[in-house]
Amino acid sequence: YLAFGSGNPWAVKEVLGALHSDLDVISSIDVPWVGFGGLVADSWVVVEAWKHREALEPIQQLRPWTRSSSPLLNPANAYAVGGEDDAVPGRPGTVSVDGDVNALRVNHYVDLMEWRCELCSEADTSMDWVVDKLKAVLPSPGEDQVVNRRCFSIDRSCCQTS
Repeated sequence: YLAFGSGNPWAVKEVLGALHSDLDVISSIDVPWVGFGGLVADSWVVVEAWKHREALEPIQQLRPWTRSSSPLLNPANAYAVGGEDDAVPGRPGTVSVDGDVNALRVNHYVDLMEWRCELCSEADTSMDWVVDKLKAVLPSPGEDQVVNRRCFSIDRSCCQTS
């Protein structure tokens, strides 16, 4: 999930809008990952189930090439894309912007499959704004639903093979 440090769903527009006048020199923006996990609530919606994260300050202090992150690319100025956490080479005269974890981040749900996030102890409600919206459009577990010929079911019983 691409998330907003402030919990404001319009933060992406604000963050990227501030950089708009410099698009001709930006090759990429390094968007840091923030681990979520720890205590889990009884919910089938991931952003509602895990509302604890690791501390932001240590993440922000790490240099982009030493922390987990995802590049947000300007295709006009980026030469190539490597793997995650790799630097993005830009055209000569362009820069890669160091993302601010307090403004824009990727929420990485570390404990989704197994408990691993020992540092996820800080409460974070920045994704609360989207929970009701997700519940309104996504089927609940066990509820078979087909949308645009795609099956949404845990056991895929509603899916037809062709």
